[in-house]
Amino acid sequence: MLVRELYEERKCLANFLIEQAEKWSASDLREKAIAMIGEKEYIRRKIAKGYNLWDADKKNT
Repeated sequence: MLVRELYEERKCLANFLIEQAEKWSASDLREKAIAMIGEKEYIRRKIAKGYNLWDADKKNT
C-alpha cells in the first residue's frame, strides 16, 4: 500500500511542478519535473493540460 501512495504523491508533485513551471516560466521547475517523470511523460502531460510547448520542449521532440 505504501508504494502506491508514494507513486500517487510523486505523480501529484510532478503535475504541480509542471503547473508552476508554466505559471512562472521557470526552467528549473521544468527540469525537475522532467527528472522525476521523463521528458516524454512531461510533454504528454503538458499537452494534456493544454499548455503550449516551450522552445526547450520543441528542441527535444
